[in-house]
Amino acid sequence: MRVIVAKHAGFCGGVKSAVDKALKLAEEHGKIYTLGELVHNELVTEKLASNGVFCHNPDNFDDLKSGDIVLIRAHGIEREKEQELIAKGVTLFDATCPVVKHNQKIAEERANLGEYVIIIGDKKHDEVVGLKSYAGNRSLVLGEDEVDHFLELLANVDNSTADSCDEIKNSLVGQNVFAILFQTTILAEKYQKIAEKFKNFEKNSEKTFGIFNTICYTTTERQEEARALAGASQALIVLGSATSANTRRLVQVAKEINSRTYFVHNEEEAKNLLPEIKDIQCVSIAAGASTPPWLIREVTKYMSETQKKAQETEVKQEATLQEAKEPQTMDELMKSTPNAGFINYKPGKRVTGKVIFADENGIHVAIGGKKDGFIDKEEASLDGSYNPADYKPEAELQAIILSVGKDNVLLSKKQIDEVVAQEEEAEKALQAGEFTLQMTEVVKGGLRGKLGKYTVFVPASQIRIGYVSNLEDYKGKTLRLTLMPQKEKVAAEGEEVEAQEDKPQKKSRYLFASQRIILEREKKEKEDLFWNNIHVHDIVTGKVKRFTAFGAFVSVRGFDCLAHISELSWNKITDPAKVLKIGESYDFVVLKMDRDTGKISLGYKQLQKKPYEVAAEKFPVGTIIKGKVERIFPYGAFISIDDGVDGLVHVSQISHNWIKDANEALTVGQEVEAKIIGFDDNRITLSIKELLPVPEEAPAPEGEAPAQEASDEEKAAKRAARAKKFEQKVSDGEGKKERRSSKKEASSEPKEWVSGSSNATLGDLLGSLNLDLEDEKKD
Repeated sequence: MRVIVAKHAGFCGGVKSAVDKALKLAEEHGKIYTLGELVHNELVTEKLASNGVFCHNPDNFDDLKSGDIVLIRAHGIEREKEQELIAKGVTLFDATCPVVKHNQKIAEERANLGEYVIIIGDKKHDEVVGLKSYAGNRSLVLGEDEVDHFLELLANVDNSTADSCDEIKNSLVGQNVFAILFQTTILAEKYQKIAEKFKNFEKNSEKTFGIFNTICYTTTERQEEARALAGASQALIVLGSATSANTRRLVQVAKEINSRTYFVHNEEEAKNLLPEIKDIQCVSIAAGASTPPWLIREVTKYMSETQKKAQETEVKQEATLQEAKEPQTMDELMKSTPNAGFINYKPGKRVTGKVIFADENGIHVAIGGKKDGFIDKEEASLDGSYNPADYKPEAELQAIILSVGKDNVLLSKKQIDEVVAQEEEAEKALQAGEFTLQMTEVVKGGLRGKLGKYTVFVPASQIRIGYVSNLEDYKGKTLRLTLMPQKEKVAAEGEEVEAQEDKPQKKSRYLFASQRIILEREKKEKEDLFWNNIHVHDIVTGKVKRFTAFGAFVSVRGFDCLAHISELSWNKITDPAKVLKIGESYDFVVLKMDRDTGKISLGYKQLQKKPYEVAAEKFPVGTIIKGKVERIFPYGAFISIDDGVDGLVHVSQISHNWIKDANEALTVGQEVEAKIIGFDDNRITLSIKELLPVPEEAPAPEGEAPAQEASDEEKAAKRAARAKKFEQKVSDGEGKKERRSSKKEASSEPKEWVSGSSNATLGDLLGSLNLDLEDEKKD
């Protein structure tokens, strides 16, 4: 019996780290507790207990006291329990698997962004219970078989009335953005099918689903390995505990390929299984992520040693029987070989012979037996050429039997050359690492095709990235393939029972190949190229794919990005279609990017002119506009002059007459004409009074000539005289007067007078003020 152990059997990195940490803490402190089983395996729990690591009830830890050492298990715990333990004063250490920890972070972040978090998995599993606590109240756990019902509910929830008895239904009302997370041990095919359901739902609704592949990569590797081993072996043994979700998944995927898949929990069960599988030639062993390495070694060693003893016994028995049957005389020898000299001339059989001679008709070949072979000149070479001199007597060649004639056996060297050429091409293709092959046959669990002398099997999970629902769709199609890596080693007490090279499949004629490996590699290369060449603030070209209530999804270099509705226009809009068209390409600026979540936020408005910049071009200073009064304040009113653009009419620009409050002259909604008198950055200044006629002055009394307005030169001369008189008064010690006032007649600011002499009196100031007023009247 050949025994093969999976490359990724036993503790994964997270479990090994947790177990090592627990043993180290127990060694340092003598006794520690884990909340629930550290990992889901009874053998590991017993082993840890014997070393001072005790499993504590995760739902009741009233007996724990300050200073106790507590280790959080690999699956994590609820956030509330962690906070309660900290409050009790216990010394807390964390052994949560890094993958689970990462998923908790995603759940918390998405919930904080206001997204509704959906977790697909086992509602009672420790990991899922803990994960939900990080998502908060706006979250929901769905079993794999509950997704269809949930989507049906979601399709109608916004059109239904509230139900006080249905908390889930009520929490979904008005919710448009969802984050979909998965239990780390879910089957990859299940993930693909469920993700596809959400994507299809999204296409026909205003809901958006952010789908996060939170499956543990080691889980996926082990599942693929279990499939490959199940197909390559006559039987597969899966070692682990029934409480381990990832181990149960291995059994599930393996049984889909090989019905002789056995779930074994300990060494005793393996011993009991041996009589059932003793007749098979090859058995493989896989193990869950929580299966201890010592169990794998013990089972492997037992099966290898037992089978070795059985084989030694069989060899001895065969030797004894052979010795008894060997002929002792010539008569016995002749009787034992009744077909001596007989050669099987079956058509299609490959034979090796030696050239007797060659003539213009063909080649005569000795192939053993009573008849010679003959190769017609038309069957001598692939290109149809033939030269008798090329075939020397006694030269060895290979041929394929076409038919058996009366005097000879008809052979074809051309056909054997064609087969050899195909085999050489096959070897070159295998060495190149990638080849193309037409799938000619649909078999259980996958597709088959021929590559030279090799039969190539492609498991259904390796045809594409995602779930293949109908294998018949791929029959007759050509796939790009590479051999699936498989390093087969068996460890027994640290010694290698059987080892093969990294590509052992070349030693047999039945190969396992994958197109998915190529597609995933190309996808990663494409993603790396994309993420390595895009940065925040980059300007990129994108094609609009679809609209939602909160924005537009845009394809940039083949990747979906989101342009939020608030980043599409400087004006407030409620429909992205007012700015963009589906199928059209536009330039966008990269605002945010997160490779962990695979999300990129784009902006469109940032590359467009702001409304006031457009207005400055459309309405230069001096333009007369007609607009509606939008808002009024005592100091002025804002008037709409274009879509999203307002201008300010200061209270002083409303009328030629003095107005204290703009509300006295204008009302909201009133349409007015105004003149643009200034642009200051993004502030537009308007004037209504410049479009109004200047009021005429009152006529002079009858009999009096109208007063003549003084010229500018006369006014300047008078002001200079007043200044000289004022300076003279100051120099005579009568006081000094300063007036802080602009020359603008409309200013209502108070005048401030500052005395420059300590000898000045209030009478001096009043006197100078009176003098100044008298002079103003004269002007």
